Amino acid sequence: MRICCAQISQVYEDIDTAFARAEEYLASADADMVIFCEQYATGWRPSTSAADAEAVKARWISLAKEYQTCIVGSYQRPADDKPQNVMLVVSPEGEVLAEYAKTHLFTPGGEDAAFSAGSEAVCFEYGGMKFGCAVCFDLRFPELFREYLKMGAHCVIVQAA
Repeated sequence: MRICCAQISQVYEDIDTAFARAEEYLASADADMVIFCEQYATGWRPSTSAADAEAVKARWISLAKEYQTCIVGSYQRPADDKPQNVMLVVSPEGEVLAEYAKTHLFTPGGEDAAFSAGSEAVCFEYGGMKFGCAVCFDLRFPELFREYLKMGAHCVIVQAA
């Protein structure tokens, strides 16, 4: 399996430009899976409405189908009081394989004031492998990775900014 990590500069609060750059990358990537960084399309301000969140999710799905590759993107999913920082995994057919809400928020950076934490470990299967999902600061918490070992993950994707 050929996996690419898209190292593209984020464009703060310019979703259209972010997706245009993602499309340019995907057009030249010869990959089975392309991983974009945490909050790539939306930036960090938690101002995304439910309608905007669904639009961002729909764009990731559309790109996965158009470029026939598995995409690991992200979006801000509305939750009860604050949005969640979510890793989104989409198959080449446009099927959502996983939505993982970051469970360990970076308090020193104020992330907990702007986002709400997820509570579940999430695995998905693709290309005959089982993957676990983690986002940035989750990396510092080995219990999440022990859970993925118990779940039978072959690999853990850690999406970070």
